[in-house]
Amino acid sequence: DIRGQKFTFDALHTSKENLATIANKNGVYLAQLKANQKEMLEECELVNKHFIANFKNTDYQKGHGRVETRVYKGYNFVAAEFDERWKETKNVSLIVVSRERFTSKIKKSTQENSYWLSNQSLDNKSFNEISEAIRNHWSIETHHHIRDVQMGEDQIKISHKNEALVVASFITLTCNLSEKQEGNKSSLREKLSKNWKLIPAIFK
Repeated sequence: DIRGQKFTFDALHTSKENLATIANKNGVYLAQLKANQKEMLEECELVNKHFIANFKNTDYQKGHGRVETRVYKGYNFVAAEFDERWKETKNVSLIVVSRERFTSKIKKSTQENSYWLSNQSLDNKSFNEISEAIRNHWSIETHHHIRDVQMGEDQIKISHKNEALVVASFITLTCNLSEKQEGNKSSLREKLSKNWKLIPAIFK
């Protein structure tokens, strides 16, 4: 039952059908937009380029030798026109997040924009809530990237359910313990697999 529920998901699930289903059940969605919806993304890029945002805020995050600045801009779709087929999704707002990351070790900055659609109209309260939801969504994606890529969970082949649960639990434990460790998690995993005696010193 999705009536009245709130959903956030990445671009893989951003489709007219999914958004319309949630909107027609009086749910609220926050959906990331990427090249899989090329025309809509181009329209949103034009909105961000040519219109003044209705809402804007900035936050900063520092840690692991990096400083990240995130600028959130919110647009209500007053001046924007979209393809007719998107009308049933009832999307009424666009949130654009500009992320600039400076890595002190290599003295290099990178920047990227991400685009999010919602059927929640924006005011000060809802804009702050949506900004927080995007931050939380990124933390989940980061965690899964560490599990799948750096900890190699995607490459593990286990047929027995209980064994899979045990391995997943150890990966969760390792991710939690290594969260404050700097450097590449794959290198950390390899180092620990060769010498388990390092564990007390690293995770003290």
